[in-house]
Amino acid sequence: MLRFIQLVPRAIALLLLVTASTWAEGTKRLSAVPAPDPSLPIQSWTPVQQYTAARETYGFRVRYGMLVWADELGPKLSQLGRVQVAQNCFNNIEAKPWASMLWAVCAPDVAAIDLKKVESELIAEGISPEDRKGVLVEAAEAIDNAKKIGVAVTTAAASDAALAEIQKLATSARTEWDTYASSHASELERLATLQSAARAGTPTDVAACLAQTQPPFTKLVRATKLPWESSGDTLLFYVGFLQTTLDGYLTTLSFGACAIGLEGGEAMYAAAGNGEAGSAKRGPRSYAISKYFAPSYNPTFADGALSLDKLRRQFRGDVNVMPKAQTSAVAGIGGATISKITKAGSKTTLAFAANSVEECLEWKETNRVQIVTGTNVTYEKQCLKRGKVANQPGEVVIATPFAGGLTKGDHVITVGGFPAVAWKGKKLTAACGVALK
Repeated sequence: MLRFIQLVPRAIALLLLVTASTWAEGTKRLSAVPAPDPSLPIQSWTPVQQYTAARETYGFRVRYGMLVWADELGPKLSQLGRVQVAQNCFNNIEAKPWASMLWAVCAPDVAAIDLKKVESELIAEGISPEDRKGVLVEAAEAIDNAKKIGVAVTTAAASDAALAEIQKLATSARTEWDTYASSHASELERLATLQSAARAGTPTDVAACLAQTQPPFTKLVRATKLPWESSGDTLLFYVGFLQTTLDGYLTTLSFGACAIGLEGGEAMYAAAGNGEAGSAKRGPRSYAISKYFAPSYNPTFADGALSLDKLRRQFRGDVNVMPKAQTSAVAGIGGATISKITKAGSKTTLAFAANSVEECLEWKETNRVQIVTGTNVTYEKQCLKRGKVANQPGEVVIATPFAGGLTKGDHVITVGGFPAVAWKGKKLTAACGVALK
């Protein structure tokens, strides 16, 4: 059907799309479709809700957020959901080589759209003939526009190895994701459930959840080489080192989604899940994008007018895994020395000694990349001057399961009630709530 449409004038093609079943029963207007219940998983959204819902309300903002949303839906992404992907990826985008990354990430969704199935989904939910016609016309236009972009990108890639590599990178990312997902189906299903609960603000069985997510997270933290001294937002800094691989990202995200049921857990989950383009590895689309934002990815384009930054800028937007909480992983207590640890069931109180701590007073930034989180690049820094800084913090209550490795005399930095890192001398003793051996 689609091939035939491309062979006739646009006006006739659009007419053909809406005549065959225009008069099928249905009276509901798209504007009358209720917003998805935030207490339910996004996988429960109907096909029409996937088309009409304001995703920003659920934490998926602009184009990048939309692609993470599509990844989270996984096999539940409907035909109408794919139309949304096509429209958000390619509407108002010129058919130019700088759309290469968009085409590489979104083209499979365009290819998977079947306009007859789109119409069937609309009919199944009782959408009126008038609104069905509008959706089908817009869907056909989105496909047509996407294909024009695809031609431009493919033509440019034929004479530019860097542009060709963009397409290969997305294809390999999808293959890697499919392989991983097939062998981690139960873990991904659990993560979807945890993220839905976190998004809705509903409680989970924390003990059972930690029994499943904490052991692999502990193993990950202990296997990761972490620097003794951090810069910037401490928790984000250390979490970034844990999420450089696909397995590391999903292990950390699962633990964070579970941790929100305990004191300080929201800060950990925000650090693990919130972020701008390149930060997520939630499915084949966001995983491919993460490869484009990797510090090691530095292509040289034959066309001097192209730049990596321009191609990356097409993925505007971000993800907030707890849109209701609006929690940040920034505020914290830095460099406090533990004077007393009092455990009382699920909560542990840390008291701190009044003292002065040694900190770097003057830094010099190098040109060596240390870690990349989304669009934020952290470069290695060299301390030029150290000195003592007065420190008089109050008590902090943390969750007992996250108190591992903390002992009297340790220096600790807590963020939002979560122990980001602890050390004694110049040796780390705990990181991200895990005792280091």
